[in-house]
Amino acid sequence: MSGDATFPSVWARLRDAIEEWVGTFGDLLRTRFSRDAVRYHELGVQAYEKGDKPGALEYLKRANQYAPGDPLFASDLGQVYYELGEFNEAEGKFRSVLKASHSDPRALKGLAYALHAQRKLSEAVPIYLRFLANNGDETDALVSLGGALEDLGDHQQAIDFYLRAKELDPHNEMIFGNLGRTMYAVGRLSEAAQILREAIEQYPNNADFQNLLALTLEAQGDTEQAIATYRASLEQNPKDLRARISISRLLDSEGKHLEAVREAQSTLKALEQGGDKDALAQAYGNLGWYFYECEDWKQSIEASRRALESDPQLYSVRFNLGLALLHDGAVREALEEYERGANDVSSPRELRYWAIEDLKEAAVKRPALDGVGDVLELLASKEKKLEMSVKAAR
Repeated sequence: MSGDATFPSVWARLRDAIEEWVGTFGDLLRTRFSRDAVRYHELGVQAYEKGDKPGALEYLKRANQYAPGDPLFASDLGQVYYELGEFNEAEGKFRSVLKASHSDPRALKGLAYALHAQRKLSEAVPIYLRFLANNGDETDALVSLGGALEDLGDHQQAIDFYLRAKELDPHNEMIFGNLGRTMYAVGRLSEAAQILREAIEQYPNNADFQNLLALTLEAQGDTEQAIATYRASLEQNPKDLRARISISRLLDSEGKHLEAVREAQSTLKALEQGGDKDALAQAYGNLGWYFYECEDWKQSIEASRRALESDPQLYSVRFNLGLALLHDGAVREALEEYERGANDVSSPRELRYWAIEDLKEAAVKRPALDGVGDVLELLASKEKKLEMSVKAAR
């Protein structure tokens, strides 16, 4: 009995001794792990500051292994994952921080960016909003949120957040561009023009602002000012082919066909010195149409053929070529070009717009134009087949 009576007390003393030893050993382990985590974290920061992000990543991963619950280490690792383009890994790290601290500002912002980068826009938007609600307006977050909303098609809300960002940073070049582009897209043309004029005052060398303002003025029907603005853009960037092409198009729309031809020829010279093949084809196609408007059939035919040498699939140019050939008396060749063009069209609407309407207009102007009836018959047959195909696909 005496042995039985003393056993619990002996075991209690032994248990206390073991627990004390284990606790001391645990403290030592935690101290060592903490020191190792700090050391690897410092090495990671040093590598990052030297521009060695892959090296920083490896050190920070080790730091996180030794201190998996440390929010600073996890956020640093998430940031490096993000900057290396490993957005899914970054998302995971920032989420791990937010599990412990729901309102951690760095993790919230980092998670929003990581989701945004993966095009998880519907998930990113509420995270951006949560960050802003907790921390107040911040330019980068407002601009990024506006971008996510714009990509989701909510342009009006995007504009609201861009305007809030502009209040914080009224000289930010990116915000000007985002506002001008988005306002133009939703038809808020007066506001877009105002913003873009303000942008050009602050950034007079930004040809993109000039081009966007010109597009806005064009949409407002102010062709003269649009042309002047495109010319101002060319002063900043003489190699800007978009501006040159737009000037030609607007001159032609104003009935200034010879001026349009000269602008188009100037564009072609620039393109032939090292331009894009597709742009070259389009520029020759435009020139062919401007020559047609000048009733210079042979020059129109030559320019259109040059366009089709670069891109045989430009059916709009092929129809223009057919029209010029009709006027030049080459009916058989015109029929061949119309047939080839019609075979490349997949929509009856496109066929009507690019071929039939122009041909009918030409027939009104020149009732005796030979071959019009044959071409219209060909196009009517093709139009009917296309309409049947569209109905069958529904």
